[in-house]
Amino acid sequence: MIWEREADAYTATMETPAGEVSFHLTVERLSAQSWDWMVWQPGEPTTLARYGTAATAQEAMGGGGGGVGRSGHGVTEARGGVI
Repeated sequence: MIWEREADAYTATMETPAGEVSFHLTVERLSAQSWDWMVWQPGEPTTLARYGTAATAQEAMGGGGGGVGRSGHGVTEARGGVI
């Protein structure tokens, strides 16, 4: 997975072996000591998205990946639907 940066936000997509997008991930700075992350599947209602907060961008990126099916290391809070 390759993360792209724009200002204080990062985005990435996970793809299937056939090249189809299976998940979108975003990480954004909320404050000097807090990052927000969210992961969702294309075409699904936003109520099914997983999201949470973390102390660093790296932990938030792990949390976003964890929202896909495993626990994110360092994630302080995770909420949302099951993916």
